[in-house]
Amino acid sequence: MDQNIATVVFIAVSLLVFFGYVGPTYSDVKTHLVDKEKYEKAKEDANKLIEKRAELGVKYESFLSYKDEFDLIVPLGRDDARTLMDLGAMADAYNILLTNVRVSDGAGYVRGRGVKTNLYNVPYNPKTIDLEFSATYLDFQGFLRSIQRSKRVFDPIFIEFASTEANVYNFKMGIHSYWITN
Repeated sequence: MDQNIATVVFIAVSLLVFFGYVGPTYSDVKTHLVDKEKYEKAKEDANKLIEKRAELGVKYESFLSYKDEFDLIVPLGRDDARTLMDLGAMADAYNILLTNVRVSDGAGYVRGRGVKTNLYNVPYNPKTIDLEFSATYLDFQGFLRSIQRSKRVFDPIFIEFASTEANVYNFKMGIHSYWITN
């Protein structure tokens, strides 16, 4: 009988030790296992981000090789002198002398019938270049073709002309060119 009581007492003590000490410790271990899974997931995500950053770094480096061309297409600042030199070179190729050249802020407006329409809600600004010149129609076509083929973005916004002498016309032309705002 003493043996049965001792056995029951030992079983009761072992259950108390299990539920009193091992049970809470085991639940802490379960919590740590869940945390471990979260950390492993975060580590995998971090490794994916590192790989993605490396891929984007390679792409960025490839874009840098074209930086000079990008700066020519849409400059980072307002470069009126370079723009006018480019237009002058295109005009010289067709023996056209540009006169009354004016550069002003386009401020996102298009000229037409006295109404100004805001067309631009973008991170770049247009500048308007108004110019006048005399040329034959064929020279004008060549000049306009040069403007279209230029790497720099030029948008003709208006063209006015009047004939003067045989095969020579007086042209007035407005062009938008663009620059990125900082």
